[in-house]
Amino acid sequence: MADLVSDLRRSRENYTVLYQKIILAYEKNHEAFFFVFEGNDAKYYSVRIDGVIRASSGGSYPLSCHGKADVLKLHNLVVKHEKLSKANIFFLLIETLMSYVTMHALKNCMSRLVIQ
Repeated sequence: MADLVSDLRRSRENYTVLYQKIILAYEKNHEAFFFVFEGNDAKYYSVRIDGVIRASSGGSYPLSCHGKADVLKLHNLVVKHEKLSKANIFFLLIETLMSYVTMHALKNCMSRLVIQ
């Protein structure tokens, strides 16, 4: 039973689940800001972002993916979606985990991808 519960908790961070959450939240509020983090980074950065975004009427939605690969998969789904590609969605990756070549390519070809 404990394994089932932990599996269900982990599935909340699956990129396809987050994609559905973004779609549903965006339908309700087109002014919202979505921040997609890898791993546990949302716990650290969302508090800081909230301090800035709170004044905005849209509010912010911090979302945690399993890792860099899932953040990139979610990004690929979003940019292909007609409406979501225009939404305020930011994808945050940790620079130290990426090679310079990958960073350079991502900065040049992906919109709203933030590399810390």
